[in-house]
Amino acid sequence: MSFERHLFLVLVMAGLGFNSQSARADKWCFTHAESYYQQVFCQVKAAGKGKHLPPFYEFKKNNETTQALLLKRVAQQIGINLKMPGKQKIEMIENRRGPVRTKAQDGAYCTRDDNKIRCGDTTYRLVANRANSELASGALAAGNRMGLSVYDGSVTDANAITEYLLLNYQRYLNKMIAIGLGGATLSYGKFSYLFEDLRSKGVSFSGRFETMYSYLKKDKKTLSAPSRSSAPDELAIEDCDRLGNLMVCRLGRINWLFDRQ
Repeated sequence: MSFERHLFLVLVMAGLGFNSQSARADKWCFTHAESYYQQVFCQVKAAGKGKHLPPFYEFKKNNETTQALLLKRVAQQIGINLKMPGKQKIEMIENRRGPVRTKAQDGAYCTRDDNKIRCGDTTYRLVANRANSELASGALAAGNRMGLSVYDGSVTDANAITEYLLLNYQRYLNKMIAIGLGGATLSYGKFSYLFEDLRSKGVSFSGRFETMYSYLKKDKKTLSAPSRSSAPDELAIEDCDRLGNLMVCRLGRINWLFDRQ
């Protein structure tokens, strides 16, 4: 028996030990996907395939090679030619931040008051997930696209990559807010990791996010989004950065957005 076949059977048997309650963790899968293989896992599950796969939170504990081996055959069944791991190892830096400031433009420092951040005369209010009835007309329609631009600069130009990522991260955040999922966004560190992860495998970054967005819109039509109506007391202003109309804050692994009023 080949190593790949043996590994496959071992993980299948391990997956059988989880009950149906564990499987519910696959709901809102795309809001938790932090890598190429995790996104493909979500796509496979959304297609009703991959019954042998372990729950998402167990799947993500495996290394890239194991994840790829688990997904390869079933990904082909739904038309995905899965890219295998490359030699380049990408490290996720959770606290990676772009060159943005916590100071307001007028020089006044920002302070947080419950679910508001005040920077001089400007107020930012906490963004929560919203019900579909609160969304703009057509928000969940096929015509509402993520629309991230394609990076066409040098892969060694760190400044150009950062500029590209910040511009598109801001668009990503606002597009998530538009479909009522402003309380379920990736941190900048995870967003930039995905860019590097997808690029290393020759997968379109903008295309992958378009796919993700289409599935999130479908989920939003049928699933209730978890509500986070209050920011934790531990969230400090030092955990926040200003990006366009938003204050983007991160505490642990969770993003908290505040929108300018």
